[in-house]
Amino acid sequence: VVVAVTLFLVKEILEYIRKEKAKSRKLNAFKMLIAEELELNFGAFQSIKGTCGALEFNKDKWKGATYEAKFKESGNLYVHATHDGALILCNPIRKVRMEQYDNLLVDIAELDEDFYLKVKSGYLKVIELEHLHSSLIKGLQANDNDEPFPSNITQSGFLGYALNESERIEPELQKLYKECTGRSKLKARLR
Repeated sequence: VVVAVTLFLVKEILEYIRKEKAKSRKLNAFKMLIAEELELNFGAFQSIKGTCGALEFNKDKWKGATYEAKFKESGNLYVHATHDGALILCNPIRKVRMEQYDNLLVDIAELDEDFYLKVKSGYLKVIELEHLHSSLIKGLQANDNDEPFPSNITQSGFLGYALNESERIEPELQKLYKECTGRSKLKARLR
């Protein structure tokens, strides 16, 4: 009886260790996928913040300019500004990606509550980043779509709002990246 109980306990302990190792590997895989998506989104963040900053900084200098959202053959978005018939700005705006969050959030919640709360917080900032992306497009296409934006995005107040939101978004992205990778500096990735 003692041998049977001992064998049962050893079996249960080994099974527990195996499950914990599998859970750890799965969590590490999730962290890698989230980190890759953060790197892609940081590129989108930089393109949105840089473009909004350039438009805000030069709005007085470029008074009377025409601002447009142009979608190229590849589907990529570019912000064009023309002034006196000359192209003065042509910045690419990268897409915000949320696929990994959408696919993994429930699984992460089941595996590790603490990491889930951190991912959820980062996910909310990515949603805000997506809002800035879509609002930038909406503001640039306001004339074409009869949107309630002023006819010129530099007069709408959106650029200041976007820059203020950027200051709130970046630290959260950096914090989640550090949690996922252990590295303190989030860098943009193209693909």
